Amino acid sequence: MTARVRAVIIEGEATPEVTAAIREAIDSPELEVIYRAPSVAEIVAQAAIETGIKPAAILGGGRTNDVVLARFAVCWVSRRFGNRSSSQIGRALGGRNHATIISAIRRAEGLRLRDREFEALTDRLLAHFENGGLQ
Repeated sequence: MTARVRAVIIEGEATPEVTAAIREAIDSPELEVIYRAPSVAEIVAQAAIETGIKPAAILGGGRTNDVVLARFAVCWVSRRFGNRSSSQIGRALGGRNHATIISAIRRAEGLRLRDREFEALTDRLLAHFENGGLQ
């Protein structure tokens, strides 16, 4: 009996190019490629590793600059992966309302343009999850 691959789960960005490369490598045009976006909790955990800030602090009500920037990064990356609403992100980030999350995402976009350290942080988070959490 020959083994057959029916589906592949991708933890990272499942672009058409990635999907085609997987199908070609496995030689199975009917292969189903399933994309699993990282959860907000996984993004918080990785942001904690990247920044040295405890996940509880990112989820909590602290307003020190380093905590707020980590939280902004989590909001921005969470929006980039999957089709989460701002309300869903807010609930996962300690019960924040959707307007707070929208504001955080907008502020993160501005920070990425003018703060090289913040841009590097968000780029590292994106790269980590685009590569299936393998970095």
